[in-house]
Order: sequence, then C-alpha cells, then structure tokens
Amino acid sequence: IGWTLMGVWIMNIKVRYTKLTWKLNEQLD
Repeated sequence: IGWTLMGVWIMNIKVRYTKLTWKLNEQLD
C-alpha cells in the first residue's frame, strides 16, 4: 500500500509542477 500511495503522491506533484511551468511559460510568451 505504501508504494502505491507514494506513486500517486509523486504523480500529483509532477502534474502540479508541469501545470505551474506551463502557466509561467504562457506568461513569458
């Protein structure tokens, strides 16, 4: 259970990070 929970947590962070970088890139353009 611990590993799956960790994987989901990491995926959520990656999704948030990519969305944040996308917004920054759009603002820069």
